[in-house]
Amino acid sequence: LVETNSQPVYDEAGNFRGAVAANVDISTITEQVSNIEVGETGYAFLIDPGGRFISLPRAALADFGLDELALPEGGIARSTVFDTEADIRAFASKMIAGETGLGTFTRNEKERYLAYAPIEATGYSLGVVVPKEEMIQLYLTVSDSVVKEEATSQRFLILMIFVVLIAGLIVSYLIGR
Repeated sequence: LVETNSQPVYDEAGNFRGAVAANVDISTITEQVSNIEVGETGYAFLIDPGGRFISLPRAALADFGLDELALPEGGIARSTVFDTEADIRAFASKMIAGETGLGTFTRNEKERYLAYAPIEATGYSLGVVVPKEEMIQLYLTVSDSVVKEEATSQRFLILMIFVVLIAGLIVSYLIGR
């Protein structure tokens, strides 16, 4: 399948001068979305303005309450966001409306974040799901790295000050002789 997008072109006076159009193979888009990695088990999905899944990884099936038949095949979605669990449908309505947002839902006693934003050029909406515990772990890992780097920088700065002081003392001694 091919997605065609076009935009009108106007001159400075606001007069219509033509249109620019581009064809994008849907498989290119779905491949890019499927390559998005978030944490260890997070994933991304893509829906069109009608709520049809353009890209949906297997990991999303259990979270969304869908079966294998829901997976898009050859770019043709067999399910829509309206076939999902009620809490996902609430997010889906906002996604279809072109909104940007962040929320949480719970599956198997694990809280998950769902962030979403429109892709204005296509009218699609991209959703990213990641377990809350993975986001917290990522934050803690980054925070720990920052603290370690800061400590290393402080030690280096102290060493440099000490070296400059010693060098200054040596130069002063030599000049004073």
